[in-house]
Amino acid sequence: MLAPPNPDPETDYSAIVQDAATWSALTVAQQTFLQQGIYGLLLDNPSWLSVSTLSGFKASHDAGFVGQSETLRQAWLQLMADISTAQATLEPTYAILDSLSNQLREWFDAIAADPSIEVGLQAQITAALQQGEALQAQILQVEDQFAPTLQATVAQLLAQNDALDDIPQCAWNEKRYNQIALNWLVGTEPDSTDADDLRTIAQTCLADGGRAVLAARGLCTVWLKEYYDEGNCLQERASDGMADTDGRLAADLRIVPNPANEVVRISLLGSAADGQQVQVFSTDGRMVFSGKLSSDGVLAIQVKGWQGGLYLAKITGNSMTLSRIFVVQHP
Repeated sequence: MLAPPNPDPETDYSAIVQDAATWSALTVAQQTFLQQGIYGLLLDNPSWLSVSTLSGFKASHDAGFVGQSETLRQAWLQLMADISTAQATLEPTYAILDSLSNQLREWFDAIAADPSIEVGLQAQITAALQQGEALQAQILQVEDQFAPTLQATVAQLLAQNDALDDIPQCAWNEKRYNQIALNWLVGTEPDSTDADDLRTIAQTCLADGGRAVLAARGLCTVWLKEYYDEGNCLQERASDGMADTDGRLAADLRIVPNPANEVVRISLLGSAADGQQVQVFSTDGRMVFSGKLSSDGVLAIQVKGWQGGLYLAKITGNSMTLSRIFVVQHP
């Protein structure tokens, strides 16, 4: 694993670049891992290129897999920063929406306990739902405005990824991962073939570079966590690329897509998610769905036949209660 960035690269990274014995002792995948790490640091610290050995190292890799891969990573990170910026503008709106959903949950719980109070609360419920609809419309407007930028940027990154040389196994691992993750970023969920390939990549050790190249990219944490705890393989460095692809982890609870047409997926991150109760209420306080999260903290609900409008999802268990509003919207 590379040492932390050093203000004097001539004595550290420059020495590594010139150390032929070190490189010859490494597998191709290990070399790729180390080269990507150093190249990435040079992109992050352009002043280091005043050192001739480091500038020569970068020049020698600019047109090859390492340089193209790290340039792609930089563009990817910039996209994630742009997504975070766009989402940050929505945080105040989300905060109000979350407050409304909590208030609605309390009213629905009260109505369930004493149906006679429903008439007295109806005006407040109606006002809260109207405000929620207006806030949801604001969120959708911002997301719709950003969507073309996201789609165009991901298409460009996929084209860059297609151009990467995928002959060595370590290069194929990274290229395939990029393809799956970038497509997922714009709404294409992995199918069974994608999932099998992700398992293969995650279970590939240094000999073929599955974890080595992905750790160098810093993209392992989210996608490969389930398969990333076996021993005898390189451990990942802190994720800097895919750690919150939707820009928002509200109390570790996600409801996607929102609005939903056919299926809504509710997921709760964390080790305590397994088996938690999920209830969904309509705007009139009726419980329209009840189920439990799976062992991986996910529950998919078919909403194709549901009436369009706002719904409240309530998750309970392990001394906690979370609730969020989502929208069912049919074309």
